[in-house]
Amino acid sequence: MSMKAKMKGGLLKAIGRKFAGETMFLTEFTPTSGEGLVAFGGNVHGKIKPIELGEKREFIVQKDAFLCAEDTVDLSVAFQRRLGSVFFGGEGFILERLTGRGTAFIHACGDFVEFEWEVKKEEVKKEK
Repeated sequence: MSMKAKMKGGLLKAIGRKFAGETMFLTEFTPTSGEGLVAFGGNVHGKIKPIELGEKREFIVQKDAFLCAEDTVDLSVAFQRRLGSVFFGGEGFILERLTGRGTAFIHACGDFVEFEWEVKKEEVKKEK
């Protein structure tokens, strides 16, 4: 297995990942002869969850939740919009946004709480 550290997305995206609690460089694993297997684990006891990303499906996760993903998944920084959540929610101001197509794996040192909602066209127009 060969490993290469890459500053995927350029310097600005790398700096954003650093603010989100990740490293500026992402490691890419490639089998050198035939098939290969790479295993990942979280830094503390918890759960690992695979999530499928697509054209209309992105995820925002707490800082340090990203574990690994396919090359087609983009990791960037997101900011908490509600001030109360910053001080009382425990996640802080900076979050991680996962976009693109493919599978990403996230880690939590507890259990996962998932929320799904549909964004209406009127809400999108207001934000722009």
